[in-house]
Amino acid sequence: MKIKLVIAVLISSLIMGSFTVTSVYGKNDELDTTLLEEHAGGLLDYTKMYGLEKEDVKPITHNRYLRSSAPQENNYLAIMVEFPDKTGTSLDDVQTLSKAEAVMNKGNRNMETPNGSVPIISLKEYVEKYTYHKMTTKTTFFPQDRNGNVVSVKLSKNRSYYMKKSASNPNGYTLTQAREREEELVNEILSKAKESIERVFNASDLDKNNDGNVDAISFFIEADKVTEDKVEWSDLLWSHKISGMNLNVTLEGKKVNTYNLINTYDSNYLGGVFSMNQGTYGTIIHEYMHVLGLPDLYRYNSSGDPVGFYDIMATTTNYNPQGILAYMTSEYNNLGWNSLSEIKSSTSVTLNKPQYSNPGEKRAVKIVSPVNDDEFFIVEYYEKRDKVYASDTSISDGLVVYRINSKVKNGNMNGTSTGKNDYLYVFRPNETGCGKGEGNLNQAVLSKNGRSSIGKPLNTTYSWNNDTLFYSNGTNSGITINITSSSSNSITFNVNVPIVQGDGSTAKPYLISSVDDFDLIRKNSTKVFKLLNDIDLSGVSNFQTISNFSGTLDGNGFAIKNLTLNNQSSFINTLSSRGVVKNLNFENISITNRNSSHTGIFGTVSGQLENIAIKSGKISNQSSNNGQYLGTGALAGVLSSGGAIKDCYSGANVTQGINVGGLIGLNQNGTIQDCYVNGVVSSGKKSSGAVVGTQYFTSYDRYKQPENVLYDINKTKQNEAIGTVYGSDKLIDNKTGKEGFIGVDLLKEITLDISGIKEKELGLTIKANPTTSLSKKVTIKDTSIATYNSITNRIQAHKRGKTELTVSLPVGNNTMILSSTINVINSNIPITRVTLNKQETTLVKGTSETLKATINPSDTTDSKALTWTTSNNRVATVDGNGKVTGVSEGEATITVRTSNGKTASCKVTVIKQIPVLTYQTHVADYGWLETVGDGETAGTTGKNKQMEAIKINLSNSSSYSGTIEYCTHVADYGWMAWTGNGKQAGTTGENKQMEAIKIKLTGELEEKYDIYYRVHAEELGWLDWTSNGKAAGTAGYCYQIEAIEIKLVEKGSRAPGATERAYVQKRYIKYASHVADYGWLSDVYDGSISGTIGKCKQMEAISISLENQPYGGNIEYRTHSADIGWQEFRNNGTVAGTIGRNKQMEAIEIKLTGEMEKEYDIYYRVHIADYGWLDWAKNGASAGSEGMSKRIEAIEIRIVQKGGSEPGNTVRPFIKK
Repeated sequence: MKIKLVIAVLISSLIMGSFTVTSVYGKNDELDTTLLEEHAGGLLDYTKMYGLEKEDVKPITHNRYLRSSAPQENNYLAIMVEFPDKTGTSLDDVQTLSKAEAVMNKGNRNMETPNGSVPIISLKEYVEKYTYHKMTTKTTFFPQDRNGNVVSVKLSKNRSYYMKKSASNPNGYTLTQAREREEELVNEILSKAKESIERVFNASDLDKNNDGNVDAISFFIEADKVTEDKVEWSDLLWSHKISGMNLNVTLEGKKVNTYNLINTYDSNYLGGVFSMNQGTYGTIIHEYMHVLGLPDLYRYNSSGDPVGFYDIMATTTNYNPQGILAYMTSEYNNLGWNSLSEIKSSTSVTLNKPQYSNPGEKRAVKIVSPVNDDEFFIVEYYEKRDKVYASDTSISDGLVVYRINSKVKNGNMNGTSTGKNDYLYVFRPNETGCGKGEGNLNQAVLSKNGRSSIGKPLNTTYSWNNDTLFYSNGTNSGITINITSSSSNSITFNVNVPIVQGDGSTAKPYLISSVDDFDLIRKNSTKVFKLLNDIDLSGVSNFQTISNFSGTLDGNGFAIKNLTLNNQSSFINTLSSRGVVKNLNFENISITNRNSSHTGIFGTVSGQLENIAIKSGKISNQSSNNGQYLGTGALAGVLSSGGAIKDCYSGANVTQGINVGGLIGLNQNGTIQDCYVNGVVSSGKKSSGAVVGTQYFTSYDRYKQPENVLYDINKTKQNEAIGTVYGSDKLIDNKTGKEGFIGVDLLKEITLDISGIKEKELGLTIKANPTTSLSKKVTIKDTSIATYNSITNRIQAHKRGKTELTVSLPVGNNTMILSSTINVINSNIPITRVTLNKQETTLVKGTSETLKATINPSDTTDSKALTWTTSNNRVATVDGNGKVTGVSEGEATITVRTSNGKTASCKVTVIKQIPVLTYQTHVADYGWLETVGDGETAGTTGKNKQMEAIKINLSNSSSYSGTIEYCTHVADYGWMAWTGNGKQAGTTGENKQMEAIKIKLTGELEEKYDIYYRVHAEELGWLDWTSNGKAAGTAGYCYQIEAIEIKLVEKGSRAPGATERAYVQKRYIKYASHVADYGWLSDVYDGSISGTIGKCKQMEAISISLENQPYGGNIEYRTHSADIGWQEFRNNGTVAGTIGRNKQMEAIEIKLTGEMEKEYDIYYRVHIADYGWLDWAKNGASAGSEGMSKRIEAIEIRIVQKGGSEPGNTVRPFIKK
């Protein structure tokens, strides 16, 4: 029996959304779970469907600080509702109410499940268990009469009124009427239950949190059995929750703002809400826990399962509900139903199987890392559940480990497949990506005999790794857990929490290895820090600026990569006078600041920067502020008078700002030593310079003149080191504020000429104030092309070519590299030769080929113009690009000539194409067989399969006029029309056998080639070859052609084989002649000679008859006899001519009649005195002579099927004087 499973989702939910439920299978029943799979939660939120705004409703639970020591009791209203037209089991009957009481309050009964019988834990018992008896709830069923008996609300309208309108239900609602009818339904229910409820409860009983709304209310609506009920998903009577309906009826002045409408089905039948056989009451518990303040732990709009069956707020097993994770009942929302101990350092921990009696029992611990205050980890003893599907619990008892992200609100409702917005996430093996929630939850637990550890130490992985206990952004927490022992009721494990390495002193600096470690700098900005490795920030889009730093940060030679700051000003905003940053590299930085603040990797520098390298990146300030005191530089926005920069360089681009400098935006007379710049510097709104945007002197002092500070004029695109100087009058040493900078410029390309200027100076320009010289090292990559003379400072060319030149300038502890290209040319390079890619080539007439000429040397200074000629343009032509075209058969020479007379030639032979013959046959029971080539067998032999059709194709023949033609003799049709190249001759699908075929060539093809062919005929096997349009096969025998071979040979070449017997005709004609002195000679047959030759004996009479004729009709004939002339026609077997009168026959006419005439031609010729054999006559034409007294001495007669080949010449069969 198939059961349509509908999971009715129950009880009041104050948070919009649905949740996963588990499939239900009855004993010995096969369930149709399609509906369940399509609508996993079963709970439909009509608030969203009706377009109502969802209101935030306060939970009714007091937190640990407000709750008294006595258990808090809450009320839950359950209103039973029936229709006037339903006559089945009533909701207020004793049996149903007894089951409802068990589910909601008492328990003490068993539930039948697909996995066996399990005790019911009622809503009341569940709440008391998981709150450690700090909460309880009581469900009261309404309406009640004065004696306290439950009497269901009897509605005024039939159930059909609240069903969809249809042809069979005209009284139902349309889509636009649904909300109105639901309001009508609920208002009627509340009106009829109001007196009873207000008689039992006062306002404070109904609204524990005093928010003006009834805390928990549901309407249980009478319905049919699951298998019979017609309610569908999203129907008004489908179980759903809703908020904001603005109902008219209040209870003790409290609004019913949120309620559940529950389609109960038949509680005496499988799947009913109050059924004891797979009843769906687990969802009631899930929804009620919302009322107590717990959030949903499943994702509303994204795939993946962050928690799964480990918590009832994530996935609900309706007839055997699971528990609640320890953190949610302890610290979440300060519920404090049980307590957790907190671990901040490495230790050994023993956890016990939970008993839910002592709130202080140690079932879980909270692990906090010193590097992240917002996210922490819970390790909890998880007990494998009994009598559920294997997919709904873990593989064994063990430790479940999960992460809490305290920055996330509203549970997991906004979670995504990246895991970043999940409040709670359970770690599991086989996860497919950071926080995706697609791994194996069944194997998530750790156990002594199974997966016994999780986590990796810091510095072992630098990106997301599922073997780590990772934070929501994928970084490794460094926490490790290893189980050491276990018993039936406890598990002991070691937890290792990474300690902050070092103490922040110079001797023991804090060690930095990940982006999270930067929190140590932010929180301990006066301490000493040291990098342990490169740190890649490519996945960090919201890096938090270090606002003020007065400690020491030693980069240890490592790099910070891919730092991206949007609308922030700097990596470190302020480096104080005591701050030091050194030995640190930056790669691929991107700073885009739109605020009115100094911009650079360091915003304001009053301390020391030493050995800082900015290898690549882009810095810009896009603020609309035009104030003159905002600085934008790659290294520092502002360098104050007490700040110092030493051994630093930048290759980053500074693209926008007020005062823009390649190193410093605004310099307030700070110290700059041994630095250089080679990144692009764009024009600033106020000023821009290769090194400093603006020198700004605010107090009287000596000028701290930069020492050995260089900039690449070409790469920075700035001619001056300083854009603008303000306050130079405050310098007390008569300086201008521009001294001390050195601009260097190396030519991009140095060109030398072997035939001209072979030697030049290096081409390095130095722009310095005061003038100075620089130590340098010049390196040429390929010294066979050019060399450098350090004494003369000149470059000398040796041979043609290009090579790289570098100039290395030592700048403190770094080296500035300038690069150039040396290009050695030869201005006088003649052409020495020209070659063609081919010396000989063959073209088919009408086709073309382009010859390729190569001039040597390729870098000649001569003109590379070429001239092409042909020795015979009647054979082949050539255009100006070397394209040769075959015109006619023969040979020609193509010559190419260079501008200085060098030549090369190619012999061209033009030929006609060699045609390619292919053919394909259609054979009975096989259809079209594979195409075969010249001379190959097409068809079958030895299988008694008739050929029915053929296609013959002649390709590669475009240089010839003409084509190939062919026709077939087909059973019942005779000779069919000629057809051409590649087309079908014969029939398919008609079961008609081919019996003969003729093939011929036309045009130039006929002049150049013979086409030979032979057939394999039924009963006869392979017949001989025939050619050029003659018939091959049989006639008159009804023999099928079974195979064919076709061969193309040059005209006049030998035939492929014997040619005597290619076409076999059945003998249909018999004739005998009466000869002078001999009388009647013996009968002969079709194609035989009757009479005498060389004996001068006249024929006097003849008898002709048909035998074995396949068609109806007759043969008629008459003779012309000497002295008598033409006599009357005779027919089949009668004598024509004379006997005993010595009258010679001189001429004869023979013809067929009837069907024979339609199917056959009759040919005949005679041998006459003095002339011998005349040509053939046919079909009643005269053969012989008239008026010349020439006797007929012999005769030959043949019958040929219509369309068959003539037996010989037909030009002169009759002579008349």
